Amino acid sequence: MKAKVHIRTVPDTDAAIGWTQGRSVVVDRNSETALSLGFNSAELLCLSVGACYTNEVFLEAGRRAVRVRSVHVDVSVDGEWPAAQHLTASMRVEADADEETIAELVEHADRVAKIPNLLRLGTSVRLTDAHVIARR
Repeated sequence: MKAKVHIRTVPDTDAAIGWTQGRSVVVDRNSETALSLGFNSAELLCLSVGACYTNEVFLEAGRRAVRVRSVHVDVSVDGEWPAAQHLTASMRVEADADEETIAELVEHADRVAKIPNLLRLGTSVRLTDAHVIARR
């Protein structure tokens, strides 16, 4: 899975808009001066983890011809940034299947979900290009 997003600040605010392929999200800072217009970086990370779990449950359920009625995922960070060291997630899945099959869907999602695995593996992040513009 390849992904590329774009983020641009909104003039005269601390907020930014992130987008890809016609979809967008508002990003805001995590501070007392934030406008609370959007998600902060920790919330976006938690959303990414939860979205991966949800997607994998539905993908695997489709392969097994299991009808999933609902998936609830809650993800949290264990403390304040930058000291936070752990993400935790809980999941509730309701499906037209026996408990063992549903448990297998959850275990599969935890095993293959891309963002959680990238975090577990300590994937590197590199800033490959930067342009600075001085205005005085």
